[in-house]
Amino acid sequence: MNKSIIQELDSNCAEAQEFCDSVYDSMFAPVFSQVTELHKRMKSSNKPISDEELTYILTELPLDLFSVSESLNKLRLKLEVTKLENSKREIDFRNSLAQSSSKTTEQKSSVLSQLVKDELVSKMTEYRIFEVCYTSIITRVENQLTYSRELIMGAKKIWDARRSAEASNPIGPVNMQDLPPYPC
Repeated sequence: MNKSIIQELDSNCAEAQEFCDSVYDSMFAPVFSQVTELHKRMKSSNKPISDEELTYILTELPLDLFSVSESLNKLRLKLEVTKLENSKREIDFRNSLAQSSSKTTEQKSSVLSQLVKDELVSKMTEYRIFEVCYTSIITRVENQLTYSRELIMGAKKIWDARRSAEASNPIGPVNMQDLPPYPC
């Protein structure tokens, strides 16, 4: 393979990735970085996750995920609008190229037809990249939402196990009045 082509493609991919990361970081990273940290705490063998952290996962994180879902819907809207604008832009490009090519003779028609198609693809590529970027971000956020829901279910299991252990083996002062009489 030609190394210059690979370098050019890598450069284009890096630019697209940078755009995706900036959108993700501005809209979603604060919540999901917290989710990652809480997951690390759940898996830690050195220090078990605290009840306060479990409480946060079970009560606050679902509300944060609701906000993330709202932002995700805005991003989906942006994707759909981008697709519609790209379709309109493509039609406009086709029309303008068709008008310029209609002035040529029939003999040049097939060569010109291919040139028109090539120019159309060239002009639309930049616009289509945004569609790909938005789709990539949406997929990433959907995967993070699934991961977060799994974290919530895992936290619920830990919470329930701790509460059932406390119920069967309460820790705390014993009221002597509540004890049954024992013969001495």
